[in-house]
Amino acid sequence: MSQSPEIAGYAAEALRTLSPSQVQFLRKLPKAELHAHLNGCIPVHVLQELANARFCKTDAGEAVSSVPEAVRAGIEKLQHGVVLNEIYEFFGLFPAIYALTSTPEALGQAARAVLALFLETSNGETEPQAAYLELRTGPRATPQMTRMQYLEAVLDEVERYPPERAALIVSLD
Repeated sequence: MSQSPEIAGYAAEALRTLSPSQVQFLRKLPKAELHAHLNGCIPVHVLQELANARFCKTDAGEAVSSVPEAVRAGIEKLQHGVVLNEIYEFFGLFPAIYALTSTPEALGQAARAVLALFLETSNGETEPQAAYLELRTGPRATPQMTRMQYLEAVLDEVERYPPERAALIVSLD
């Protein structure tokens, strides 16, 4: 049985023990994702689009030079095709992710992509990854938006789905 390129490690080992009919059965079961963190689930291609839109590869101007090093390093990784093999490798991208989702428009684009990733079919799949998604996020104020605008941007995307398909859980410090 072939395995998905997204599945690695212990999960891939467990998957290899299943028959094709068992895998098909599991794929068809409706699933609920009850703990999806918005900023940790944004598809890499969407982060790359946001990075390229905000910080063009050829831009050597003042806008890029004023960006903190941690943000610049993460954006450069995204623009050049980041490869993530271990979960800890992802954490270094968070400064860039926060910078890339610092406007209501970019945050809405990211939330829309996460919801679609879980709740819509793609790549020839017959079933979505989840029948129900609880999306978690903590509102962040940025120079471009207040915490309320943050929540409104995410909630606008969540509310495109009926309540039995998607919900927002707000995390507060």
